[in-house]
Amino acid sequence: MVRLLAVVAGASLLSGISLAAPAPLQHTFAAVPSVQLPRLEDASIATLLEGLASSAFSSQQLTQAYLDRINDFDDIRATISINPFAIRAAREADATRAALGGAPVPRHLSLLGLGFLVKDNIAIPSEAGPTTAGSFALVNTTVRAPSTVVQRLLDAGAVLLGTTNLDEFAQAKGASLGHLLRASTDILHPDQEITRGAGALAEVR
Repeated sequence: MVRLLAVVAGASLLSGISLAAPAPLQHTFAAVPSVQLPRLEDASIATLLEGLASSAFSSQQLTQAYLDRINDFDDIRATISINPFAIRAAREADATRAALGGAPVPRHLSLLGLGFLVKDNIAIPSEAGPTTAGSFALVNTTVRAPSTVVQRLLDAGAVLLGTTNLDEFAQAKGASLGHLLRASTDILHPDQEITRGAGALAEVR
């Protein structure tokens, strides 16, 4: 996955308030035929794009595999939201690639069909989900437009999977929408609760 980090300045509106944890992610998508995929834990962008280009697997299959993995490890709460239109976007990417009839993908679509996640303080299209910066206060807000970096990834054909967890406003205050994550491989401090998003998913093997 492409992991993008950003820091948003702002006051912690709900610091110290005890709130119930959000319900586990539950997403149901159409069945996708099984296929041999690279190990998602360490597959490079180049490897995934090569697989898509050679039709070893489709964008829909790759996207479904990532969504399944997110759900499998939802207990570590590495993600805050999932794009409900991710599979549709993946199918559109597959259709675009098929329409090329085997011709090379145009340079402006260099990430065609490749999934990505962004921190929840980087604005995503409002139809794809909220941009909360990890704050309960922003759950029902909508952004006027996605951030430049997200828009450029979408313009390059990438598929937005969702947003990853972070401490509220990335301030390490301890209270956030996604709640505290426990790192499974924090050997030095096994009992210490810390906040991580994409890093937590990267640790899972």
